[in-house]
Amino acid sequence: MLALSLVAALIVAGQVLVQFSLKLQEQDARTINIAGRQRMLSQRIHAHVLAAERETNIDRLRARIITLKNDIALWQRSHDGLRFGDRGLGLRGKNSPEIQGLFASLKPHFIAIKTVADEVVARGEVADATPIELGPQNLTMLRREGRFLDTMDQIVQVYENEAAARVAKLQRIELLLMAIALLVLALEALFIFRPAVRRIRSTMSELSRVSKIFQQLSLRDGLTAIPNRRCFDVIYKRELRRAIRSSEPLALVMIDVNNFKEYNDNFGHQYGDNCLTKIAQTLRNNARRPGDLVARYGGDEFVVLLPNTDMRGAHNVANAMRRAVETLKIQHNSPNAQGILTISTGVASTKLTPSNKMSSDLLRAADAALYRAKSARAVRIADASQTGDKWVADQLGTGQVLVITPLKTG
Repeated sequence: MLALSLVAALIVAGQVLVQFSLKLQEQDARTINIAGRQRMLSQRIHAHVLAAERETNIDRLRARIITLKNDIALWQRSHDGLRFGDRGLGLRGKNSPEIQGLFASLKPHFIAIKTVADEVVARGEVADATPIELGPQNLTMLRREGRFLDTMDQIVQVYENEAAARVAKLQRIELLLMAIALLVLALEALFIFRPAVRRIRSTMSELSRVSKIFQQLSLRDGLTAIPNRRCFDVIYKRELRRAIRSSEPLALVMIDVNNFKEYNDNFGHQYGDNCLTKIAQTLRNNARRPGDLVARYGGDEFVVLLPNTDMRGAHNVANAMRRAVETLKIQHNSPNAQGILTISTGVASTKLTPSNKMSSDLLRAADAALYRAKSARAVRIADASQTGDKWVADQLGTGQVLVITPLKTG
């Protein structure tokens, strides 16, 4: 009876540990997603500031100021939630000393960006038809934004590393409990009941099944059920090594849902979650090759990894995905939308070699192309190609200059 009671206690402890691990994983995923969203919000705030500076129509200016004001409020709340916790956003706010140090270094850049944005809001709320002029403040904001984005990337990476360390620790405890349970069962089988051998097999099978489920959950986005950013990072590194060995092109498509913040505000978060799920499944259905990967990058951003694909092929995939999302005809009647919800995409492709391994530049080029597409309003797709002279985005390898060229949407 003592042996049986001990085994039962170990099994219960194992189940409690699994449930706790799943809850902790969910909290970590939410923290990482919100930290990644801060990067998107800062870029969007800067885009609104630039647009407000050029706007001459007083009605459009006031509508943009309202959107900018809402983005600043969400940006501030998420920032404070990451630092100190926010029950409504599901943030614990219990940060390690390393993350606290990064937030401390981030503070002056955050304050500088917010100060300029708040000034634009203040001017816009009392403005007439005259454009808002910022001058040198805009350059200061641009420099601060680059440092803010770099630091936020570091924070997200540390969050991911700490989450992985917690998962590994819990898995070691789970293995220890399983080993103790197996040892007790083995002793019971040898000295008490022979039928206990069957219980050992059953317990091992159940623990293995739960472990596989837990591993799958850690690589899947809880909302859309497609791979998450952690899964993308793992596969992206693997495909980079493969592309370098084979000297084959590798392409990325960065995708952002247009005016999704306004859609969320108008219809509520439940409709917003359903919308992201539909879009994620549509994007996945349009990545038809076995090696293609569609993942949720954070917030309303998605990324598509296309091995052995040049710029033309990547653009074709991006265009097909854009049209497929428009075919969904998700109604969106905000002032900045055109009746239905649409997406913007940034496309980049490069051919890597053993002497050209600048992987982060490919991501930055695709992200810059996406930013260009978002800023161009009517243009919904932009690419980073190796020809053209309109807008230099980055440099990959020796003598390969990436430029952004807007493409027709038809």
